[in-house]
Amino acid sequence: MKPFSRLAGALIFFCAATGLGAASFDLIIRHGRLADGSGNPAFFADVAVTGGRIVALGRIRGEARTEIDAT
Repeated sequence: MKPFSRLAGALIFFCAATGLGAASFDLIIRHGRLADGSGNPAFFADVAVTGGRIVALGRIRGEARTEIDAT
């Protein structure tokens, strides 16, 4: 299991060091209140859209051509 742990750690470090976590989107709606339909309470999150499709939910790092503040 150690080789896998070392590989996973190296990949995480590489991604953080190279800034791969910051992406570019067409649209980001920030600080919106989302309900996922599971019956759990709504939560605040960002929504990223690219090519007319939702591609990410949660706390989104990155930029978009258009950003909307939903607060």
